[in-house]
Amino acid sequence: MTARKRFLSLFLSVLLCATSFFSMFSTSALAASSGSCGATGSSVNYSYDSSTKTLTITGTGAIKDYSDVSTISTRVPWYDYRDECTSLVIGEGVTRIGNRAFYKMTALERAALPSTLTEIGEYAFAESSSLSDCKLPANLKTIERYAFQNCTSLADVDFSEGLTTIREFAYYGSGIESIVFPDSLTSLGMRKGLLGVEYEVGSVFFNCKNLESVTFGAGLTATGLNNFNGCSNLRHVDFGSSITTISESSFLGTFITTLVLPENVTTVSTLAFSSIGTLTDVYVYNSECAFNGALDSDPFNGSQQSVVFHGHSQSTAQTYAEERGYAFVSIDDCAHLNMYENITLEPTCTEPGSKDIICSDCGITVRTESIDALGHDFITDSTEDKTAEDGHIYTYQTCSRCGEKNTVYTHQGWVEGYYTDDYTIAPTCTSGGTAIRRCTICTQVNYAVIIPALGHHIEKYTQQTPPTCTQDGSETGVCSNCGETVTVTIPATGHNEELISTETTDNGHTYNEYRCKTCGSERTECVHNEWMEGYYTESVVSEPSCTSMGTTEKKCTVCGKTETTNIMPTGHQRDEGVVTKEPTCTENGTTTYTCLNCGDELNVSLPLALGHDYSVESVLQEPTCTQAGTGQRKCSRCDSATTYEIPALGHNITDAQDYTVITEPTCIRSGVAAGTCASCGEYVEVELPSGGHDFDHENAVVTKEPTCEAEGTAVETCKVCGAQQEVTLPAKGHDYRYSHHYVGTVGTYLAYVCTECSDEHDELKTTVSAGFMLYYNDKREDVLNGYLYDVNFDGYINARDYSIIQEYNTGGK
Repeated sequence: MTARKRFLSLFLSVLLCATSFFSMFSTSALAASSGSCGATGSSVNYSYDSSTKTLTITGTGAIKDYSDVSTISTRVPWYDYRDECTSLVIGEGVTRIGNRAFYKMTALERAALPSTLTEIGEYAFAESSSLSDCKLPANLKTIERYAFQNCTSLADVDFSEGLTTIREFAYYGSGIESIVFPDSLTSLGMRKGLLGVEYEVGSVFFNCKNLESVTFGAGLTATGLNNFNGCSNLRHVDFGSSITTISESSFLGTFITTLVLPENVTTVSTLAFSSIGTLTDVYVYNSECAFNGALDSDPFNGSQQSVVFHGHSQSTAQTYAEERGYAFVSIDDCAHLNMYENITLEPTCTEPGSKDIICSDCGITVRTESIDALGHDFITDSTEDKTAEDGHIYTYQTCSRCGEKNTVYTHQGWVEGYYTDDYTIAPTCTSGGTAIRRCTICTQVNYAVIIPALGHHIEKYTQQTPPTCTQDGSETGVCSNCGETVTVTIPATGHNEELISTETTDNGHTYNEYRCKTCGSERTECVHNEWMEGYYTESVVSEPSCTSMGTTEKKCTVCGKTETTNIMPTGHQRDEGVVTKEPTCTENGTTTYTCLNCGDELNVSLPLALGHDYSVESVLQEPTCTQAGTGQRKCSRCDSATTYEIPALGHNITDAQDYTVITEPTCIRSGVAAGTCASCGEYVEVELPSGGHDFDHENAVVTKEPTCEAEGTAVETCKVCGAQQEVTLPAKGHDYRYSHHYVGTVGTYLAYVCTECSDEHDELKTTVSAGFMLYYNDKREDVLNGYLYDVNFDGYINARDYSIIQEYNTGGK
């Protein structure tokens, strides 16, 4: 039994090894070598000869589109031969190569295409890096995107006449060396989007490192976005006679040395020739060629700054070169430095004109420029207001140049009959709709007009119930629009009353008796005339607070009428305040005033900042006879300090032994003295100041007494020389003192009365309060108009004054 088990185990092991060995070769052996590969409606087959490594496609119609997903249902049927197949033959009759049909056939070297082929699909030969021989047939019309992407061995490509379309990235990174576009090619780098709308993607030959030359045919007008970007070996470009636009980044990073832009090129776009380190000369033959882009998006950004531009004198090329700092060489014999304009066609109101720019030196027409049409110069003749009629104001105009008539319609409103409604949601009998409303006179449009429901249209009612004075009636009929049976309510008619009696009583009410003329019902009406004592109650609904109003309510005990009256807020009743933050030299302190009723706190920036007390003095540099010194004053409370100049001492010769008065001074003239300075030892002359008049102020004779507002005059006599002078005695000024508060037209005022002449002066409370903060704790006499703030007249401006000003303390001064 044990021997059997061992034998069976050995047999199974050998069988497993054999199975694994043969499975290594089963993929190629078992893969199908022939079959169908046609698209829907096409009859196309393939066969693969493993001995010659040749894939042959025959039949009629299109090869099917495939995916690069490695599943049997979506991949190409020759998937297993892709890495060994070297030759592809597609027979006559095949019209299209499907998407990814020969994608990543890395061993494929040759592809023979039939003359019946008109389209090569997306990624058809992409990544087939060994493909070197693939002649395009004469009837080929379209090469789809990425068709020959990274076919790095494909050097020789001949685009036949008849080809119309090459889509984006078609030859991206391929080995193509030279390009001659046929005249039939009209689309280069365009992608077909939704609904067949095409837009530019470009990059058809992006990064083709072996490409050396490009020649454009007559079918293209633009070089295309990025189409030759990164072609680092591209040296020669022939733009032909049809290219008008060098597209964005078309030749970025190429190897061009001499660039020739023919007459037909009118626009050079952003970064078109950017980053070309080999570029030395640019020839521009169109004098009005536009160079688009600025700064880092300049068409030649990153190319050599030594590039020389060649073009017509006074051309856009010259302007561009000079603005960008490039050298410019004119291709004309004359530099056209002096030019004048010759209008060849005068513009009109509606048609442009033209003018020639002519060189006055050589007589050549340098360029022709368009003159914009003038546009009409309409002058208003009259206006007519038809707002009521059709919703417009008409302004009638005439052009001052050509006589053209014009009417301006100013839309004022929508008037029935002068607009149309295009329903976006049609209204029904019971629901509204929306519409776009267009004015039939002007261009006014309202895109969101709400249309009300149409309402039912009843031509004849079949049932009717008449209304009474107190009950509604009804009528029923069928709507002619929607067929619905509709019952319409007829409102009650209401009583038709007449007054039959009236009586006014002493309780403030009138009693009226009415009887309906239709149904005979009677009613009594009680009319409240006035509030009579004893016939109403009054109660407080809500008490007032410091900031909120309260209310009281009166209620009539006869008819129940109520009336509410507001009670004004009581206002805060604050204490005299407590200093909660002491002031410093530079910052105000804080005084807190607390309401005695509700506890609300009001913080006021008082006391004011103390200011620096520069009372600590020291000398930093001593003065001399002729040089000033420097002193310092330091704040006694903080570290702030300031410096000041100590005047020069001046020479001291007063006690000198050789002191001599050369010229005696008078009242009005200085004298001169000489001697040896006791401080510095120098013999000097010094000026003896004039004594100045010593006018006798005490015995001045008053010639005109001053008043509060008017100045007076007096005559003073010099005690030394007897000279006299007239002096002005200043007006005494009003001696105002606070009197009382009162409420004026714009607020509360403080009244001040002069003790000399009884003149009264008023200031707004808000003005006094604002100024008060500037002078807190100052003496009244030190503050201009200090009487405004020292309202208790104790000589100081302090919290007691502020309490009176703010009416916190109404107990007097």
